[in-house]
Amino acid sequence: MKVFNHFTGIVLLAVSPVFSALFQIVNRVVAISYSVNRKFNFLSMQRNALRLFLLMCCMISTIGVIAQSTSWIGNTSNNWRTASNWTNGVPDASKDVFIGDANYGGSNQPSLSFWFGSGQCKSLTIGGANAITLTLVDDLKVYGSININGNGTLAQSYGTITLDGNWSNSGAYSFGGFGGGKVYLSGSAQTIGGSSVTTFDRLYINSGSYATLARNIVIANFLDLDGT
Repeated sequence: MKVFNHFTGIVLLAVSPVFSALFQIVNRVVAISYSVNRKFNFLSMQRNALRLFLLMCCMISTIGVIAQSTSWIGNTSNNWRTASNWTNGVPDASKDVFIGDANYGGSNQPSLSFWFGSGQCKSLTIGGANAITLTLVDDLKVYGSININGNGTLAQSYGTITLDGNWSNSGAYSFGGFGGGKVYLSGSAQTIGGSSVTTFDRLYINSGSYATLARNIVIANFLDLDGT
């Protein structure tokens, strides 16, 4: 006896493994209840209610997964803050950001310009399916990790990057003039790695932060060690 056997349900279960397991458990419970109470008509209503409830849970779970990321399209302009340049709106603290994946089809490469407020995202991945450059002229807060792929470039012309997660550079990173490339490591346990050697302008390891070097780094101007 199957609780949910429609194609839509199968797709939802595939992207929601937690609810897939829940479906199996409820399926067993309903099957046992059915064998004991098969003479009562209201059991059919109970089974239908269970199906509807679990379907709604799967849909909510799936929507949550989709809503947690946004990819750069770049069809409108190079402005980071323009919603139509992204698959799921302007990045915020809850969204993983992908710049240069298969969704990029425009001619505009992203730029976080000055004066209009700092940017933020949950994590940042640059490069992948397409070679691309992200230019920073304003501050950027990343609550997770930064991953620069082999065909990705992070050009920090000005502003500050505050990073709670790991720094992985297998592509290219550059900074502007003196004082134009501040990077703050503000997480509790972080790693600087990747296949490329990163040259930082100014690197700050905040108090309470623990940074591990998985790859050599170069400090062009200033290193501040408040953490470890």
